[in-house]
Amino acid sequence: MVFFKTLASGRDFYFANPQPDMICLRDIVHHLSRENRWSNNIEFPSFSVAQHSMLVAQICRLPQSRPYALLHDAVEMLTRDLATPWKGFLLELGADVVAYERRVLNEAI
Repeated sequence: MVFFKTLASGRDFYFANPQPDMICLRDIVHHLSRENRWSNNIEFPSFSVAQHSMLVAQICRLPQSRPYALLHDAVEMLTRDLATPWKGFLLELGADVVAYERRVLNEAI
């Protein structure tokens, strides 16, 4: 079985084989602006992953590091903003979500 997610741009992202041409900046902005921080466990008004990423980039002291700060959570456009305890539980079950997030960041984003 092939697992993929169709992104806002119409591109298909294949989870097993992440590639740079599967993602564009518009997709990252679109999806992260609609993803709330802290697994949606906050009161209205929401604080999106995109807002968080912009704040991190703004407070970054090294200008050359700002693009990395801006994109540090970009993979959450695919995996959602999973709570750290949930990621730890999944790791105990054998699913290393953090390693997968790093892989997507390195190979596709």
